[in-house]
Amino acid sequence: MATPACQLGLLDHYTLIVEDAEAVSSFHSEMLGFELLEVRPLNTGTAQAGEFDMLDYIMRFPGETDRTLVITEGLTDESVFRRHLRDHGPGIHHMAYQVDDIDTAVETLRRAGAKLLSDTIMRDERSG
Repeated sequence: MATPACQLGLLDHYTLIVEDAEAVSSFHSEMLGFELLEVRPLNTGTAQAGEFDMLDYIMRFPGETDRTLVITEGLTDESVFRRHLRDHGPGIHHMAYQVDDIDTAVETLRRAGAKLLSDTIMRDERSG
């Protein structure tokens, strides 16, 4: 088998977009053994100052220290996550893998014709 052009490391996190983040979080905790680390309300720009347009339940994989699951619920009709849910239904929004060099990985994917949704690389220390 040929060596892939973009070498992926371990899974860092994946994000689910759902209608009811609390219920999905409870299922992952009670049935699958995930540990709830934090419930984080956020304003990504579609809510007024001091209000929130999304809610993240950040959970640790069973038996892991570094891998997380982020369960996201859009709180306003205008939020990017509520629109995504409306357009695509519930499910995986994205998966993030560890790589040795993020800039090289992004450029390799870009040259291969991958559609990138953003030119900005962001790192959230809590959820990846």
